[in-house]
Amino acid sequence: MERVGFAAQLSQNYDSSAEFHRMVINERPFNCLAWYNLGHALSCLGEYAKAIDALEYSFITEKNFENGYLDCADICIQEKQYERALNIYQSYLEIFGVNEEVLFNMANCEYELDNLKKAKNILNKLLKLDPYNDEVYYKLGLCYAKATNWNKAINAYHKAITLEDNSEDYYLSMAKAHNAIGSFEKAEFFFGQAIEIGPEQSQYWCDYIAFLIKIGKKEKALRVFSDSDTYTFGADLLFCKGVALYLNGDSKEAFATIEEGLKE
Repeated sequence: MERVGFAAQLSQNYDSSAEFHRMVINERPFNCLAWYNLGHALSCLGEYAKAIDALEYSFITEKNFENGYLDCADICIQEKQYERALNIYQSYLEIFGVNEEVLFNMANCEYELDNLKKAKNILNKLLKLDPYNDEVYYKLGLCYAKATNWNKAINAYHKAITLEDNSEDYYLSMAKAHNAIGSFEKAEFFFGQAIEIGPEQSQYWCDYIAFLIKIGKKEKALRVFSDSDTYTFGADLLFCKGVALYLNGDSKEAFATIEEGLKE
């Protein structure tokens, strides 16, 4: 069954795989690998609800089938079924013990469900296991930011950046936190760091340009837009440029740019 699943993955013949594994399950309904392979085939065919059910049967039929739990929970998260993912992860921990990646995923689920206290409790537990995990500090910062506790968010982001200084997401979130408390000079610095590390991400340029427009630096916003041409392009950037041009009094060019954005 492992080889059949691997062959299906290599050939990408998921219709045949689904048909074959249904036939096997009709004959042997307690074959966990048949359920597992069926779940993967259905997932690749875009039938995610059925894939979740099939993967769930893989560990229902074999309690100690670790991959079944993990892959099923992954698709649940993909489909925003966070409660179901949490239940699966809880069962996983009861059987296999502490797993840092599973705990981190559980914190993400609690975060998405706005259970910020539970998310922070899990993240703090993870920091006791590994005090040098930058992703945990970053997620902790996001929890504080979601609760508009900006100073604690900044502190958590700072620790994440100290451990990993090459993540554009960390700098962008730091910039937004400083912007929220009116620390515009620091916000501008961190926006600049974010686009320096991830210049291909048009959304980062957009966030920076929007920030500059809001604090009245319209001319600098246009210069930043000009810089972005070297690295990336997108309708979102054209809309930002249109706003900056309009606020600088160039209505004709502003409307032409926004029209270009709509076409894009």
